[in-house]
Amino acid sequence: VDVYDKSALGDVEKGLLLSDIGMTPSNDGSVIRLNVPLLTKERRVELAKTARGIGEEGKTALRNVRRAAIDKIKKAVKTAGVSEDESKEKEAAIDKKLKKYEAELDEAVATREKEITTM
Repeated sequence: VDVYDKSALGDVEKGLLLSDIGMTPSNDGSVIRLNVPLLTKERRVELAKTARGIGEEGKTALRNVRRAAIDKIKKAVKTAGVSEDESKEKEAAIDKKLKKYEAELDEAVATREKEITTM
C-alpha cells in the first residue's frame, strides 16, 4: 500500500492491523506491505461457505423479482382486463425463466466452490 500522505503511514498501518483481512502489515517507512498467506483448508472451506451464501442471496433476489412480476400481472388482470388464461401463461413463463436462472446460478456457485476447494 503506497500512502500519498507519508505522515499518515502509521495510521493506515494501524487501520490495516485492526481490520479483519487476515494479514499483518509491515511498514518499511515509505510503503506498507501485506503478505498474502497461502490458503489453508479451513480458509478454503470458509470461502466456499461465503460463495454459497452469496448464491443464496442471488436466489432470493431472483425470487423477489418473480414476486414483483407476478404482482404486476395480477394487477393487470384486475385493472387492464387481462384474461386469466393470459395471466397463467405469463406466470408459467416467469416460473420457467426463474428456474433457468436459478439453475445457472447453482452451476456458477458449484463451479466457484470447486475452484476454491481445489488445491
